[in-house]
Amino acid sequence: MSVSASTKLPAEYEGEVLGSRSGPVLRLGSLWVGPILFAIEAAAVVLISIATGIFYHEFALNRPGDIATFVAVGIVTYIDFAIVMAYRGNFTLSNLTSGGRQLREVTVIWSLVCLFLLGVAFLLKIGPELSRGATTSFFVVGWYYLAVSRYCLAKYLVSARQRGAIAEQRVIVLSDTSAIDLSSRLAEFEEGGYDPVKVVSIGQALDVAVEQVVAATRDDPRIGCIFLIVGWDDANRIREIVRKLSIIPLPVQLLPDSKVAALLSSPIVKFRTFWAAELQRGPLSLVERAIKRTLDLFVATGAILLLLPLMLLVALLIKLDSKGPVFFVQTRAGFNNRPFRILKFRTLHTLEDGAVVPQVRRNDPRLTRLGALLRRTSIDELPQLFNVLCGEMSIVGPRPHAAAHNLEFEDLIANYAYRHHVKPGLTGWAQVNGLRGETTVETMQRRVDLDLWYIGNWSVWLDLKIIMWTALIVLRQSSAY
Repeated sequence: MSVSASTKLPAEYEGEVLGSRSGPVLRLGSLWVGPILFAIEAAAVVLISIATGIFYHEFALNRPGDIATFVAVGIVTYIDFAIVMAYRGNFTLSNLTSGGRQLREVTVIWSLVCLFLLGVAFLLKIGPELSRGATTSFFVVGWYYLAVSRYCLAKYLVSARQRGAIAEQRVIVLSDTSAIDLSSRLAEFEEGGYDPVKVVSIGQALDVAVEQVVAATRDDPRIGCIFLIVGWDDANRIREIVRKLSIIPLPVQLLPDSKVAALLSSPIVKFRTFWAAELQRGPLSLVERAIKRTLDLFVATGAILLLLPLMLLVALLIKLDSKGPVFFVQTRAGFNNRPFRILKFRTLHTLEDGAVVPQVRRNDPRLTRLGALLRRTSIDELPQLFNVLCGEMSIVGPRPHAAAHNLEFEDLIANYAYRHHVKPGLTGWAQVNGLRGETTVETMQRRVDLDLWYIGNWSVWLDLKIIMWTALIVLRQSSAY
């Protein structure tokens, strides 16, 4: 396979078969960022534990505290926190440069670790050695420090990478530019913490290209990897390229071409001697369903206890605002397309539930005076917490639609019915990505795409992320009416 004459390398490489990108002097290796951050955060968290403990005991209890206990609390808490953060990839440079991700991850993981440790302290009856005030102060101040410091670090790392203060992993890209859009792929390299210092375009003279790669690795010992970007339709040619590169003592990574990249973005299932891309995921396993159900019960019970006064007030206001029942009950399709009766606070003067259910539109005359506010703030959805307790819904999942709308969209959108492979949710991946309110075929197609992605990539961490985003994003959106 040869590169056509019309094919060009990105502008910074144009005019050279072997292009060298000049950059500023590198000072700190990217692999050191994570360990340095771990050391700084560990010391800071322990100091925060000591400071909050001493401060609370001196000014609130008028007696000295046990510094050894404060140190132990700080060490145990941060080690647990760091283990989960490391497992989630939050000590890698590519993730550390995302301030939004760091805020979400720190908030969720720190909260879960603190709740877990409080539960352990309760079960082991070690509460007398721990002051509730000092412990609460430590958890709050510790979260604030970690969230703010990681957000600021993300901004700093982006700036540091731009001016060359951090040494990215230097790589060579060996590419047939007719097989993939090289410019976009090079941008992905840089976002992922790689510095593609050399790009070699593969033409007819493969031996010449390999010789240039050999010379580049000999001249720059900091190069750590060779990325190969070629079409996957010529396996013999790929084997020939790899054979010729075998004289270079560096790893060679073959990246997917544009034809299979979308398929390989699916979860990978490993077997004994081979692996496969899972293009359609089956229903959740028994263990996964148990985990999801436990999370549903925990969140729904807590939310009902917390929001019960609000729900009672809303019920009273609905009765005073307009004639009719407090609740709107409608048939929706649940798990495996089984029908169930969904609960909502009534927001309309009418109670449609049949073969024809007109969607609510902006300034719909059917809306009650209170109904518009309830729908805009999503308060009308709160009774579905009881559907969650009954096992008909989950906290997170594809939003259930009226039976009439299901029949309409199943004929228009492929894979629409696949949404029913999990329980419908009070909130979902589509909703936190801004897809709420009135639907058209186009917006419903986007909803279905996001719902299918959620089903194929489900994890308890994804559910927790969506729950957090719902509180921070969905209630601020104005697309629902």
